Amino acid sequence: RPDELLGVTDIDTNERSSDIINFDELSKVAPDFATQFLILHDFRAHLRANFDDLTGMVERNDILNVEGIAHRMHGSSLMVGAKSLALACASIERAERKKNIARITTAMLSLMDGIKQFENLMSMLEASKNGDK
Repeated sequence: RPDELLGVTDIDTNERSSDIINFDELSKVAPDFATQFLILHDFRAHLRANFDDLTGMVERNDILNVEGIAHRMHGSSLMVGAKSLALACASIERAERKKNIARITTAMLSLMDGIKQFENLMSMLEASKNGDK
C-alpha cells in the first residue's frame, strides 16, 4: 500500500498519511498503486483549479457558484478518501447556503491546510514512486 511505503507520518504536518488519504477507500476505486497514483495526480490538478476558482469567487464576494464548486470538490474528495478535504468542502457548502461569507472564509482556511497536507503527501508519493525515498 502506498501509505505503508511512506512510513508513519507526513514530514511537515506529523499527520498520518492515512489521515490525509484513506487508501482503503481509494482501493475501492483502484486496487493497484499505479492506478491510485494516476487518480491522485488527476485529483490534485482538479483540486488546484477548483480551489483557484473558489478563491476568486470568495475574493470577489461572488458566492453564487461557490456551493456548486464546493459540492464537486466534496464528492471528488470522498471518492479518493480525502476525508478532511471533504469535510472542509462540506463546511463551505453549508456556509454558502446561509450566505455567510465569514464562515466560507474560515472553511477556506481549513481547506487550504488540507490541500497543503495533500500536496506534501503527493510529493512523498512521487519521490517514493521515483525511488527517491
